Amino acid sequence: MKGEIYIRDAKESKDHLSNVFFQAENVYGWLLAGAPENAAVKARCLLESAQALVAAFEYERVAKRDAEENLQQISEAVRMGIIPDIKAPR
Repeated sequence: MKGEIYIRDAKESKDHLSNVFFQAENVYGWLLAGAPENAAVKARCLLESAQALVAAFEYERVAKRDAEENLQQISEAVRMGIIPDIKAPR
């Protein structure tokens, strides 16, 4: 958790997780500095980063599920002869 960086255009859950750690360090740092008002501002940023992390996890879960369903549908269509079985070039 030490020395995390903030990723402005976070796209993957690992990037959002980095942002959560970054914001947690900010909250801790401001509390150590005796500035609870600043810590409260950064705590709100931490909450926003945590919400973005949850959304990224959900998006990745749905994307994986959709990809698996698509693959299953394609496999079934190949098995039924609806679409030809084309092997990938080597």
